[in-house]
Amino acid sequence: MTITEYYSNYATNKQYAPSLFHGSSITIDGFYADCISKHIADSAYIANALEWHKMLMEYVEEKDAIFWVRYHENGPKNKITGRYQTRRACKTVFNDGFSYVFVSNYDAHEIFNMVRLGVKPDLNEFKNLMQNHEFPLHYDEGKSCEESDICTYPHVGNVKGGVLTYGKWYLAHIIGVKSDIYVNTATKEQYTINTERLYPRGSLSDWQKEMSPCGKDIIVRRINDTLSLDEKAVIKAHFLRFVDPLNYYIVPGVKYQNNKYGKQIGESEYLNIYMRDKYAGIYKAEYKSFENKVLAPSKDEIYITYNPPSLAKKKNKTPNPKAPAVKSLAYKIDLAKISEPYLKQFKEGEIAAQVLGAILKSGKVSKTEIDQFKDAATTKAIFGFGKPLLSPTRKDAKGYNRYYDEPFALYGEILYLYSQWLNGHKERLINWIIQWIAKNGSIV
Repeated sequence: MTITEYYSNYATNKQYAPSLFHGSSITIDGFYADCISKHIADSAYIANALEWHKMLMEYVEEKDAIFWVRYHENGPKNKITGRYQTRRACKTVFNDGFSYVFVSNYDAHEIFNMVRLGVKPDLNEFKNLMQNHEFPLHYDEGKSCEESDICTYPHVGNVKGGVLTYGKWYLAHIIGVKSDIYVNTATKEQYTINTERLYPRGSLSDWQKEMSPCGKDIIVRRINDTLSLDEKAVIKAHFLRFVDPLNYYIVPGVKYQNNKYGKQIGESEYLNIYMRDKYAGIYKAEYKSFENKVLAPSKDEIYITYNPPSLAKKKNKTPNPKAPAVKSLAYKIDLAKISEPYLKQFKEGEIAAQVLGAILKSGKVSKTEIDQFKDAATTKAIFGFGKPLLSPTRKDAKGYNRYYDEPFALYGEILYLYSQWLNGHKERLINWIIQWIAKNGSIV
C-alpha cells in the first residue's frame, strides 16, 4: 500500500484495530511487556518503522523539503473577530525557499498508523505530496478557527481526535518535540531557541494567495528573513522528533489509566529513558544516527558546574572547562510586541528579567508601587511568592542569593529584582505586565 492508497481508502484505514484492553503492571519492564510491546515490537512493525525512518532521514536532507512543525494547533481568540488563532495546515516560506507547514499531533498518528499497516514509504511520493500540496492534514474546516481561511493542504480526519484517540490510546514521544534545548551531539554545543523567531504565529493578513509551481492556487506566508544553518538544523530535528517512528510508542489515554507517576504515563521521564534504551537495542546503529540528527542530549549529561567555597568568588569567571558550550539561538523579548500570547512562549525568569527590568528602568513606576514591591505580603498577593519583589540586598534572611545581579536605582535607593521565578508564577506575572501596559502605555 502507498501513502496515496492509504488516504484513498481512509474511512477503512483510519480504524486503529487494537482497542484498549484491561491490564495492570507494577514495573516498567512489566508495562512494556504487557502493553507497549504489543504495538511496536513485532518484526513486521520494526522492519517497516526502519524503512520509514530511513526515508525521513533522507527527506530532511532534500533542498526543497517542506517540514512539519507542531506549533499553533491551539490559539487564543482574536479579540476582534472572535475566531481562534490556529494555524494547522498553514505554510510558511523564508527568503531562500526554506519552508514548513504547521500541523496537528494527529498527523503523527497517521504516520504511526501507516507504519503499522505496512504502508511502504517512498521518498518521491512523500516529497511530491508535500510539494504539490496534496498531503492530507488535520485541521478545522469550520469558520470558528482562522486556519480555515489560510490552509494550504487538503483536510482529513477530525480535529478533536486522531486515529489512536478513538481506540483510547495515546502517542507518547520519547524525546520531547517542543523542547527548548537542542544539543549538537558532535560538538556538545547546546542551542536554546526562540519560538517567536522560528515559528511565529503571525496574522491572517500575512498569508496571501499565489500560484504554486504545480499550477494550483495556494495560500502562503512569506517571511522576509533567512534562517541560519543552526536554526534550520533545529527545525529539521523538530520534524524528525515529531514524525519518525523511532521516537514514539503507544500507551493508554490519560482518561483510562492510573499510575504512580500521577500524570500521563507517556510523559514520565523514567519511562522515556527506558524506551530510549529499548529502541537503542532494537534499532541499534540506526537509533544512534537518529539521536544525532535530532540533536538529543545524552542520557548521562547533567550540565553541572560547581566550586569549593574558597573559590566561590571566581565561580562566574571560571566556568567548568568540561561543561558544554552554549550557543544561543534566542533573541531578547521584543518590548514592542508585548501581548499575552507573545509572552507565554518565554520562560517566567526571562519575562521577569527582561520585561520587569525594562519597566523598572522606564521611569513610569511610581514610588508608591516601588514601596509596595518591597513588601513580601503585597508581592505574594500579586505574584504568588512570599518574598519582596524588590530588595536592597541580593541575599535573603538565610544568606541565599534570591535576586538578579543587576541593581536598579529607584527613588534614591539601590534595589534588586527577585530571581526565583517558578512556572506557577508565570500567569500572574504576565497578567500584571499586561495590566501595567494598559494603564501606563508602552514600556519603551
